[in-house]
Amino acid sequence: MKLRSGCIGTHGGRPPLLLLSVLVLLVCLAHGCASYHLGKVGRDVPFRTLHIAPVVVNIPVPDLQTELERALRTTVIQSGVADLQGDKQRADAILEVHIESEKRDTVATLAGDTGVADVMSREWQVRYTLTDRTGRILIADTALPTLSLVFREGGFAESYRQKIPAMADQLANDILDTVWATW
Repeated sequence: MKLRSGCIGTHGGRPPLLLLSVLVLLVCLAHGCASYHLGKVGRDVPFRTLHIAPVVVNIPVPDLQTELERALRTTVIQSGVADLQGDKQRADAILEVHIESEKRDTVATLAGDTGVADVMSREWQVRYTLTDRTGRILIADTALPTLSLVFREGGFAESYRQKIPAMADQLANDILDTVWATW
């Protein structure tokens, strides 16, 4: 039996080729990923700070105003396109959102149904405006209809109330995607 001299697993003092390849790959990936940012950083928008005015809600939906304001703020922060500014006077731009009306329709029901398969569509008519600090309109009174399906499970009121945060998140994303896409 022939014994090998040197440390076990070092292949005679030379690092294995696979280990070197993985190390080079990691260094290349780390360099490439170091400049990666979530969102649309680097977009040229005509403002750096954005103030979100209190949302005006003209429909009787509890918590919709607070949920939509939360969703808008969260989306702006996560996008990285503009910084959120709490003071209207110091902001470069002001976003105003109005929920004007709601349209409800029954989409599906069955005659012998116990209520579980009932589906109602709810559509909000939303308008928003973006102005700069001087009052110049950057985006004029833009309409954005939103549609959501609500299943009866436990009653429409309860199902609808539980769906409001998700609907607010989607609406905030739609509004701000439109704003960022303008430039």
